[in-house]
Amino acid sequence: MKYTLTLSLLLISTVSCIAQLSSSSIEDCFHQYKTAIVEDRSDDAVQYLDASTLAYFEEIVSLAQSATRSDLSAHSMVDRMMVLSVRSTTPREIILADDSQAIMSYMVSSGLIGKKTIDKTTISNINLSGDKGSAILMTGGASLGLSLSFSQENGQTKLGLSSLFPSLQQTMTALHSASGMEEDAYVLFAMQTLLGIKADESAWEPILR
Repeated sequence: MKYTLTLSLLLISTVSCIAQLSSSSIEDCFHQYKTAIVEDRSDDAVQYLDASTLAYFEEIVSLAQSATRSDLSAHSMVDRMMVLSVRSTTPREIILADDSQAIMSYMVSSGLIGKKTIDKTTISNINLSGDKGSAILMTGGASLGLSLSFSQENGQTKLGLSSLFPSLQQTMTALHSASGMEEDAYVLFAMQTLLGIKADESAWEPILR
């Protein structure tokens, strides 16, 4: 009986440790994701993305498949930029494949998700709140003014890239207002400036016509 009780307490303690989000688990999650990106291990990198991020990019791929220019006008400039980026860089067969894992892996390996500046990026000022957390993105010792979310899913720490997009949208809105450009033209300009992806008007056409 004593042995059974001790074993039960040990198992409960182990499960509690696995489920608990901590500063060290957040730092390790970001480090592992960053390392996988830098080393072009896209399949491994995807494993560190949270459910919200995966759902967001699956929606972006769906929009890339069939959304018209008119359809996209109801979405944010960040969403439009991501849709056009997918159309401009991702092979048609991958966009149309019914394999979300393959699509996400390609998007990571092609640089659409995090590759361009990740090698110089670190995190700081980690905050914890239950099974949620956040950290400030840094580069060269300076804050980027962006907060990256983290969460605990099935006992594993995951990072939420989609948490960056509201701040990015605010920045794009302010820069667009100052540019004097039409919104769709500014989206193409931002794609080239922020992502290094040049596209023409044909990018507004859906893959499925």
